[in-house]
Amino acid sequence: MPRKTFYTREQALTIQSFAEQILQSPDLLSAFFTSLEGGKEYDLFGTSLLAFATAANVQMKVLYNVIAAEFEKNKATPTSIMRGNTVASRIMGIFCKRVGTEYLNKNFSEFLFSVARDENLDFELDVEKMVQDGLSQEKAESKVAENKEKLIHYFNQLLAIINDPDVLYNVPRKIRALAFFTWDLANKYHQENPFSLVGGFIILRFINPVLLTPEIYDIVPRSGEGALTMKARRNLTYLTKLLQNISNKTLFNEASMLQMNPFLEENFSMLEGFLQGCIEDPHGSEGTAPFSDFLDCTPTPFPPEAVEFAAIDFFDEIFELRKDSVISNIIALSTEARCLDIVTDFLEKMTVYGDDTPPLTPLHIYYSPLCPYSLATWMFCLLNNLPIELHKIDLFKDDHSLDNVYKKFVELSPSMQVPLLVDNGFCLEESNAILSYLCEKFLLPNNWYPRIDIGQWAKCNSLMEWMLVNVQYPLSRLWKSLKNPQSLVLSVEGYEELVENLSILNAFYRESAGPFLFGSQPSIVDLTVGFSFGLSRLIHGLKTTSYPQLTQLVAALQKNNTKVWKTVAFEFEHFSQYINSFCTLQHTSKISHTVIFQDSVHTVYERILDPDNELFLMLASKTISTKANAKLKKGLKTLNKDGSAEIIEMADRDKEPYVISLDVGGGFNVNNREGTNLLLVPGNFIVQVSHMKDWPAGQFSIDIFEFIKIDNSTCRLKFVQLNSPLSLLTPLEEFWGRFWRKLNGIRVQDLHQNIFFRQKVPGDIFPLISDPLQLAKALKQKTKADANGCYLLHNKGVVARVKEIVSGKEAVQEWRATDWPDDHWSLCTQSVDFCEGGCRLLLEVLDVPHDKLKVTDKIWKKHVWSKLSGINCSEVNYELASNEKPNHLYHLLTDSDELTKLYKTKCLSSSSVGTNVQIGNYKGQVLELVPNQKVVFRMSHPQWSNQHPSIISFQMEGTPYGTTLRSSHKNVPEPNLPQVVEWWQTELCEKLQFTIVEKITTSTVFEASPRFIYSILVDSMKLTRMTGRECHMIPEVNGDIAINDKSTKGKIVTMVQDSTLCWSVRDYDWPISHFSQMTFRLFEHGSSDRSHLLFQQTNIPHFFLAEATSRWEAFAKQLKTYISSNNVPLSPSSSSSSSSVS
Repeated sequence: MPRKTFYTREQALTIQSFAEQILQSPDLLSAFFTSLEGGKEYDLFGTSLLAFATAANVQMKVLYNVIAAEFEKNKATPTSIMRGNTVASRIMGIFCKRVGTEYLNKNFSEFLFSVARDENLDFELDVEKMVQDGLSQEKAESKVAENKEKLIHYFNQLLAIINDPDVLYNVPRKIRALAFFTWDLANKYHQENPFSLVGGFIILRFINPVLLTPEIYDIVPRSGEGALTMKARRNLTYLTKLLQNISNKTLFNEASMLQMNPFLEENFSMLEGFLQGCIEDPHGSEGTAPFSDFLDCTPTPFPPEAVEFAAIDFFDEIFELRKDSVISNIIALSTEARCLDIVTDFLEKMTVYGDDTPPLTPLHIYYSPLCPYSLATWMFCLLNNLPIELHKIDLFKDDHSLDNVYKKFVELSPSMQVPLLVDNGFCLEESNAILSYLCEKFLLPNNWYPRIDIGQWAKCNSLMEWMLVNVQYPLSRLWKSLKNPQSLVLSVEGYEELVENLSILNAFYRESAGPFLFGSQPSIVDLTVGFSFGLSRLIHGLKTTSYPQLTQLVAALQKNNTKVWKTVAFEFEHFSQYINSFCTLQHTSKISHTVIFQDSVHTVYERILDPDNELFLMLASKTISTKANAKLKKGLKTLNKDGSAEIIEMADRDKEPYVISLDVGGGFNVNNREGTNLLLVPGNFIVQVSHMKDWPAGQFSIDIFEFIKIDNSTCRLKFVQLNSPLSLLTPLEEFWGRFWRKLNGIRVQDLHQNIFFRQKVPGDIFPLISDPLQLAKALKQKTKADANGCYLLHNKGVVARVKEIVSGKEAVQEWRATDWPDDHWSLCTQSVDFCEGGCRLLLEVLDVPHDKLKVTDKIWKKHVWSKLSGINCSEVNYELASNEKPNHLYHLLTDSDELTKLYKTKCLSSSSVGTNVQIGNYKGQVLELVPNQKVVFRMSHPQWSNQHPSIISFQMEGTPYGTTLRSSHKNVPEPNLPQVVEWWQTELCEKLQFTIVEKITTSTVFEASPRFIYSILVDSMKLTRMTGRECHMIPEVNGDIAINDKSTKGKIVTMVQDSTLCWSVRDYDWPISHFSQMTFRLFEHGSSDRSHLLFQQTNIPHFFLAEATSRWEAFAKQLKTYISSNNVPLSPSSSSSSSSVS
């Protein structure tokens, strides 16, 4: 691991200049050698030195200096030159592997295979070891003699390979050059046997490593099948010992190896020709020194990025930690060496290295914790320890008037998009540009922006550009939908292009050697892809299993950087929980309230989070910590101005927990309601997951508080609680009612009325609704306007003032009853329009206090409309089903004979508009006809006063099972509404053979994969075991199905593997030939091993709805039990399901 995560460009250039001086000076190289400690540092130094040398194109020249420094360092003890684990020998070993791997694999792999894979091959020569392993002395000696012959046989094969003219000819020229440099320097330093050192290099550093460790050269596997056995490794060790001793022309001293000395003496000359050939330059010419082109090269300028980051980091570490040692070694050089300009300059700079590093100015990052591109930028900065200062921009907030950070952001960002980088006044937008800029500004590990490998660099840029067009733009549309997360808006069908592009993106990673684009380390594009995929997973119904590489990428980012991930993704993960839960639970039972507060949105926001804090109502803000707030509240409870001990005793008895949190992810426990904050947008949103003390175990709800500013001192709160337990809806309504009153909130509802005035026109009614004086006169009341334009009406029980008028059409008033809370007004809108037989007035009174709704409704009906001869009207709507086709039903409704035949009493109808129609006691005219699609009648009942007209319409739509009719009966006098309902349910539909139908929509989360649940739903035996009742099905489209002991039968209509299943079924006691459609839709819920099951049953006969609902609830519980019993773990979220019935 690197010691540091980044360097400034200035720091990197300084280190690079030092390294270049070391490359050019054998004296500095020698001084640096002496400062190193041990083999690990030798390897790091060798790797780092070669990195700089390669970038400067002076590899061979530097290696010559390394070898020269080794000779100079050990000239007093020549026998230790190139012996042991010296810096020179380690560097040469590293270089040999880099340059010679291909050559070694080509020439020695077949031989190594023959030795490694022969399980019976044994070169063991140690008699004592064999005896210890259980052989007798005699058998051991016999075995050793046999093994010796095998060893000599195989060793001769090895020698034959080495001495093959083609093998010698193909020795890499750079290896030859190192051999020549060693031989040449040995002669210059008057070594007695120069070829001994050449052999030490060629054999010990070049050939023997591949013989002893072939797995490092990928000739054999490192582990598992085909890896070297201990015996094979020992066999190879014998071969390397023989080869090294022949090269050194030395005999064995080991007792077990003495028997091989005669063989050695006979073969000492076997490598001479090979070693002699290795120092020859195949490209040499007369008059030119061998390999001189390697030494006459000029260093090529290069940027710091051309060097591996680890090399920069190593030299920085040595310069900092060993600075005194390096300086001492330089001072200890000869006077001639110290006077060289390069050495003098190096010493002068090294003396002050690290002493004058200026502090770094922080980078300012404007970000949102819910924006994937902000998260990618933030995580990049944290992983590299870059100096940053964060400024949070709340993308959900509507009112930024009090947000100074946002005001500054608006000044700096032309596009007003996050992330935004500000670096010493320089502003930069777009995450790709920001990440690239940071990789230029700082020297970072090469994996982030791989410029050393131009192919990887180009691929990185290419993918970022592709992401911008094909992923980022569709994600911006997804983000807008997330602000109003209806599942239809977030359904996978609405993002087909993005889903297809995610498949392409997944394909980019298929050939990667690791979870990331370029292997085991992340790049800037991996961060962008990972967080973009994280946002994409909020699409309802997206199958993460379809994108295994992208899923693996996100998992790797999370696992490899756990602490940073938790910091960066914390708020986003809670936001994801909110979105997933909303999409899952929006079809469940819910409580919905609207509440008006005479306070600012920010004050109400704080009061919701901390409802018992009275003393600090005006001071509550983000600046007060949760702990401090709780302590102050506790102090308030024990405050006793009168000195009464009773209040203190009451406070002491108050042992209920009171835990609040002002942070996302924070837990709370207030008034027996506990849970976690999922989304907090000060002054705009609070989303919590909560559980009441008296709820069933595992039951939870999603509570959404939306704050809407009316003016600076008034706000509207829209509250929705999803997944409320059906059996506790009434107590929950009461709980929230008390909660709003405690916070001085007024729960409100809207009042809507539909009033019909027979034989009147809008011009007759409009003056009354637009002028309170005329209304009072018509009602025989007295009123006048006060200084504020307010009129007192209805015995001073109501105050109204005109706000807006649209001549002849609409009047808007501010309206309140005098017994309403002070300063609470509703907005009253009255609009008039023509209607069949008269005119219609639509009344809308917004924000009526919930407990005053009935009284307000009565005021309008009794004291206004009845006195003006208006009739309050309602309407009845039904969805009907018929087995007949639309053309048949159209003919039925427009043909007197057909109607009479079915109704069994005289009926009239016609296929001509304006003709008379009669069905039962209802009479009227045909109002509108659209053949085979729509029939509209204007009808009246004899008991209705003044032949009051109503409108009956039938809208027909063909289905595979017959026809769906959407019917309505409008303008029904409210007193006659029960009579009309009874007529539809027990007379009209029954006689015309229409079935009133309902539907069930329910949503449940299970801790099992969609595939597992789907496998249950299509398996007769599993369904039988699960329900305890006989089930049978043929799992194919149009296959028969019979469940519930064959009391429910039908066919399979649709099958989409692991996703969708649709049955068309009917119960034995339903109307003849009437079928209902049951649809199971399965989605991944957060991960591939969790499922959201959306169940919908349509076309349920009205009178069988309760039975169907009960049956589904039992089925869901049975499914949960079955999953649990089959060792699939369940979480609390799947322990209950709720339904909504339409």
